[in-house]
Amino acid sequence: MLVYNFMFSAIPGAPTGLAMAVLNRTKGFLDNGINSVILAPAFNRFHTRDMNLLRQKGLLEVPVNYMFEDLSESDNKVFLLPDPVSKLIENENLVSISDDNPLIKRLFDDGKYEYFVKYNSKGGLDFVKHFYNQVFVDKTSYYNENNILVVEEFYFPNSNTLLSKVYYDNKGKAFLRYLYKKNGELYNIIHFPSGKTFKDEQELVFFWLSKILPKNEIIMLISEYAVYKDALISAKKQLMTGSKLIFTLHNNHYSAPYTIGSPVRNDFKPILNHLDELKNIVVLTEEQQKDLIDQFQRTDTFFHVPHATKQLSISKKLKRTPLTITIGSRFEKIKGIDETIYAFSKVLKEIAGVHLNIIGRGVEKKNYESLIKSLGVEQQVSIIDFVNDLPLEYAKSDISVFTSQYEGFHLSLIEAMSAGAVPVVFPYKYGPKDIIENGKSGIITRKRDVDELANEIVGILTNRERLSEMRKETLKVSKKFSVKNNVEHWNNVFHNAR
Repeated sequence: MLVYNFMFSAIPGAPTGLAMAVLNRTKGFLDNGINSVILAPAFNRFHTRDMNLLRQKGLLEVPVNYMFEDLSESDNKVFLLPDPVSKLIENENLVSISDDNPLIKRLFDDGKYEYFVKYNSKGGLDFVKHFYNQVFVDKTSYYNENNILVVEEFYFPNSNTLLSKVYYDNKGKAFLRYLYKKNGELYNIIHFPSGKTFKDEQELVFFWLSKILPKNEIIMLISEYAVYKDALISAKKQLMTGSKLIFTLHNNHYSAPYTIGSPVRNDFKPILNHLDELKNIVVLTEEQQKDLIDQFQRTDTFFHVPHATKQLSISKKLKRTPLTITIGSRFEKIKGIDETIYAFSKVLKEIAGVHLNIIGRGVEKKNYESLIKSLGVEQQVSIIDFVNDLPLEYAKSDISVFTSQYEGFHLSLIEAMSAGAVPVVFPYKYGPKDIIENGKSGIITRKRDVDELANEIVGILTNRERLSEMRKETLKVSKKFSVKNNVEHWNNVFHNAR
């Protein structure tokens, strides 16, 4: 048996969320004797660099099939080219004018504006915009980290509206072209090495999968979500008998208010409205699995496989700061951090010396700052930029608080618990009921209520003996969600999937 993990997005060199979950899964498979491959259909002009970074960090230990590499049919050797802009200036006798930004150049031909050149922070060429009539962009050329042209965008005359994208191999030869209508709709795709034309990306991805997936071996094909479901269903029909196609969902499938009785989210309808075709659906929590079975009355379609978490290695010499609360999260409305801030302002009235750390980045930062100021708690709340070692910050804290409107599983909650920051959380779907043993390894409020949240925080911070006993249970979460248990869950799916 061989497992193929099909991504719908690129795998960055600094992975988070879904990409990190897939990398952890493949490592867990490998450590338990299961060979797997990652399939990457999304274009990433820094793919080679990012894969090298992941391997250097020890995060990537399995092969990766990258569609834009496989379809180029080049030797894919890595080499560095000199800056092509210097040659452009010399050949066309252009005048280079430096911008206030040292990473930008503007090139002129006898006073006419011809090119806009952008470099990256490391001095490598990023892209070049080619101007037509000094106003409209005729095309934009994008380069990778080695100054190799990888893709060009061409535009309809006098419009700056995308006409086509042409992809190049490392020898500068075009191998793929996407053509668009003026309304932005994809018209067709041409693969030059094969001479084939495709009406959409589903057909292109199917063509790629047909070339790389073995036909004489049983395959477990796992797709993250179902963006390319048509291509995957067609590819499954070509596989050896016994092979199975499995789709994973990594988030709550409900719209607001994100609970039973709410309508299905629009981005989940292409999956949940086609359960006769998509026979095997994996979610992250047992609670969501039960909700889906109840909703769709299909006991043999839905499985749950929780993410795996690593046992943290935190020095026993590290001391916690009493009365410290830490949140690590993206700054988005769905995270409900404003409700935590309101609850914290109430806690301050009961406990002197308590402090709240909010760690992360996002569009809601200014709103949090305004709310903190309006509540007069600026001295007791710190908003901290993203940190490299969030578990270390949790390990310095007494408790963690999570007030999301919804989650798929909530890895940050597990990170906090693994570091011993006892969680106090709202009963959002999904995660808390699967992760926390209420009253023993953490606290789940009965409903979304700021006053109840504040009261629970006060209760646990003022009862140090209870807090200490609860922390012992909190720290056991990494055993519950171990890599070994994760692989056992997957083996159950492989055995029972249709």
